[in-house]
Amino acid sequence: MAQLGFLGLGIMGYPMARNLTKSGNEVALWSHTTSKTKELAKEGKATACVTPKEVAERADYIFYCVGDSAMAKQITLGAGGLIEGVRRGAAALVWLVGLRRPLFFEMFLHISMLLKR
Repeated sequence: MAQLGFLGLGIMGYPMARNLTKSGNEVALWSHTTSKTKELAKEGKATACVTPKEVAERADYIFYCVGDSAMAKQITLGAGGLIEGVRRGAAALVWLVGLRRPLFFEMFLHISMLLKR
């Protein structure tokens, strides 16, 4: 099975991550709300991670579902972010919720920075 990472366990992200876990995948989890991460880590082969960096160190495919571009930028490029631990050749998929304007270029920039490491 694939080694997956999922960041952002809000209203949309939690059910998505749960489905990945229930399907038998190894899923490294992170969220601002630590209790949600710990709760979901009890299911299947999920692991609660302390930082986005830790998720990146454990995953070949990284998904994140966050509320805005500032959050995405922080978990990608900030201290303890994905960029610090991403595996060579890992792929990332960003799902932003609640956007008021298209920010796809900025998100592709974050992804390309991950993939070029």
